[in-house]
Amino acid sequence: MSKTTATAIALAMAMGTATQADAQSWRTCRAPTEPYCVRGYYVGDFDSFACRFSVESYLNEVEEYQQCLSDKIEQSTEEANAVVDRFNCLASGNDWC
Repeated sequence: MSKTTATAIALAMAMGTATQADAQSWRTCRAPTEPYCVRGYYVGDFDSFACRFSVESYLNEVEEYQQCLSDKIEQSTEEANAVVDRFNCLASGNDWC
């Protein structure tokens, strides 16, 4: 995130005009990478303890990724609904919507 973007988010949140969802809209959802050990890529003997730790970390990252995607879907739905509401307001003859 650029310094300008971070500053804009901080200012908006300080003024109370941004929500947590607004701040998260700048976040990019990154799909986690499958642990190497389950694909057979490991050095020396298979270490089940280390691989288990990698798999558990991977599963946590998958949950975070799914939540990020869910947040993005919710945000885009809210934005679309706001566009429809504004259109309906303008279409009904209101000047201030």
